[in-house]
Amino acid sequence: MPEHENKPVGARHASPLFTEQNPLHYHSYLLRLWQERPAAAGQPAVWRLSLEDARSGDRKGFGSVEDLEAFLRQCMQRASEDRRRER
Repeated sequence: MPEHENKPVGARHASPLFTEQNPLHYHSYLLRLWQERPAAAGQPAVWRLSLEDARSGDRKGFGSVEDLEAFLRQCMQRASEDRRRER
């Protein structure tokens, strides 16, 4: 059995991609989700989302899962472009 399968859930990953020394490849966020009451009776409740950067404490709010996904894709794209420029 591969070594990574023996680690308990939540165990720190030993890969160099997950170290503080390699911040281009490591982003940590706290995701919050909550449901807001509808503005008027008969309307559906609305889900809201926010991400808080674990390092900086910066928060960003989203009105939909699609907006959150777009933000994360942009972050990943920027990190990939930065990494290519470093080479």
